[in-house]
Amino acid sequence: MTRIGIAGIGGRMGREVLAAAQSEADFAVTGGLVRPGSRAAVASTLGANTPLHEDPANLLADVDVVVDFTNPDCSLSLARECALEGRPLVCGTTGLSAAQLAELQELSNRTAIVYSRNMSAGIAALLSTISELVRALDGFDVEIVEMHHRHKTDAPSGTALAIAETVASALDRFENDSLVFGRHGVSPRQQHHIGIHAVRGGAMPANTSSSSPGRVRNFGSAIALMDGGRLPSAPSARRGFWRNNRQASMRCAT
Repeated sequence: MTRIGIAGIGGRMGREVLAAAQSEADFAVTGGLVRPGSRAAVASTLGANTPLHEDPANLLADVDVVVDFTNPDCSLSLARECALEGRPLVCGTTGLSAAQLAELQELSNRTAIVYSRNMSAGIAALLSTISELVRALDGFDVEIVEMHHRHKTDAPSGTALAIAETVASALDRFENDSLVFGRHGVSPRQQHHIGIHAVRGGAMPANTSSSSPGRVRNFGSAIALMDGGRLPSAPSARRGFWRNNRQASMRCAT
């Protein structure tokens, strides 16, 4: 029986992970991490007999692995605690800066970490095939448009960034020179540009589209992936538990 601790258990994704873990006979959720001062409020709405903690050290004392979908600062703080205690971490937090990602990589020298900006099986399949696609369409312009609900705080989404980085790598382009985040005013498109555009509103599920408009006769191709809310990511996070075989390493699923 694998004992799981969920950071942000009272949040939208935390609740999905809780439900997914409870549906599996070989997993037991033995603790949840909540914001300081929120334990009573979360306990009243969670509807689960799961111990809630405001201190990460208390959570780590009774778990085999931690699943984290919170925010960048919380995730890095938790990763440091996991490294100190030797607890594996599955992290799906988006919006991490380059410096935070580098620190997460360094911490993986001390404990096993699985990190993914999007744990959906559909996105994993997309990223595994998009390199071949954009190389076959070399010379086409690449534009990425992603849409999320109004509550998402980071833009562009981690999924859009993962797609853009995959495209840039496949086309041997430097990300800092190629990625263009939206356009305003007089802004001619350059041949090497990879455009990224973010839309926020309502309660829409994740929707990411990668478009490659052609240069001849306005022919173009597009890939669109609509994620059915947060639930598809929860089983993938669940599959991350056992990959953490307690050997220090970092696996990036996207």
